[in-house]
Amino acid sequence: MRAVSFIRNVEGTYLRQTTQYDTTDAVSVSFILGWHVVRRNKIDFDDGILAKNGIDWIWNDGKDWHLNLDRLKQDVDSFKDVEWLRGMAIVEPQTRPHAGPFPAASLTFTIYQDEHVVDSKRRIFLSHTRPNKPLVRQYCLVLRQIGFHPWLDEEDLKAGDKLERGIRQGFEESCAALFFITPQFNDQSFLASEVDYAIEEHRKKGDRFKIIAIVFKGKDGSTGVVPPLLKPFVWKQPKSHLMALVEILRALPIEPGEPRWRSDIGPA
Repeated sequence: MRAVSFIRNVEGTYLRQTTQYDTTDAVSVSFILGWHVVRRNKIDFDDGILAKNGIDWIWNDGKDWHLNLDRLKQDVDSFKDVEWLRGMAIVEPQTRPHAGPFPAASLTFTIYQDEHVVDSKRRIFLSHTRPNKPLVRQYCLVLRQIGFHPWLDEEDLKAGDKLERGIRQGFEESCAALFFITPQFNDQSFLASEVDYAIEEHRKKGDRFKIIAIVFKGKDGSTGVVPPLLKPFVWKQPKSHLMALVEILRALPIEPGEPRWRSDIGPA
């Protein structure tokens, strides 16, 4: 086990970041924070502290903690040789009091190789046009609840990211591209690039990458038009959103996970 640590002071609030590197199967990142930031297991971690410390590879969207592992590797030299450490990860941190001369708590994020590799296979790229964002968010939520890890631009792209490069990486990390073909879907600009990227990934990964197009009707009764390049692949025009979800699950190359008791219930 190798470790590297450093301290940065921010306007009276000290932030110590300790990174630990296990050469076999796990990477841990810990933040040692003033006790007022982490109290009673409730995390009150101002993103401004991260920004002032030049840490742009971790953020919270109000529910989940997201880690950009490629940026983490760039920031921490010890991680640069960890081949499996790439892409995005959603990690639930552990908190506990930290011994020291000042009241503090540690906030620790651990990424395990086995879990991350499996999780990365459950990525699904959600391709859509901006007016359909509310619809896509609903599918994103359902897919996440049943064990998949959808790629959605507003969650997986941060301010300052190069859009084209971020989208390209999203396809590389995914096992499927799900196209929401509504009357507003237009095979131009970034959507045209996404069609090209999807076909490229399918050629590279074969049956381990599926291209799925779901056709929707608009409020005026008009129907989305499948781009010519997508017509050779799976495309369906279901009569309801429930049937659309069924068609998506049938077409994905990965099945939902094994049934298990919820973590708050525990094993029988």
